[in-house]
Amino acid sequence: MTIEELIGWLKKATEPSRELDAHIYGLADGFSDIFYRDEDHAVFGKRAIPFPHEVVHYNTYPEYTASIDAALSLIPLAGRDANYWGIEKDWHGTCEAHVQRNGVKEGHWAQFADHSHPAIALCIAILKAKQAQEVPA
Repeated sequence: MTIEELIGWLKKATEPSRELDAHIYGLADGFSDIFYRDEDHAVFGKRAIPFPHEVVHYNTYPEYTASIDAALSLIPLAGRDANYWGIEKDWHGTCEAHVQRNGVKEGHWAQFADHSHPAIALCIAILKAKQAQEVPA
């Protein structure tokens, strides 16, 4: 699954999801896809080299889509220079998350995302920042 596909799934999510958490975990740990999943575990592997693979139990990794603290652990994906993040909730219940670099000499970049769940909004913003860094300028 590509970052773009994962962002699309997160935008469509109506609630936190362990399956989406599994895909985020796979991306964060350098795996490109899930080969198998069920209620108890997911098997991750690299597309080009399917073996060896790693079995990961759903209860052994963070609930990125349910917990702001878990989502914050993904900030390094946005880039080592990310030094500012935030979440705001409007009176409609929509959360806007952002991750950015504020720097006078170094320059400034920011990625924003809206979602009804704050952790999901933060995951989307972080993944958008990672995606922006991977696109050649």
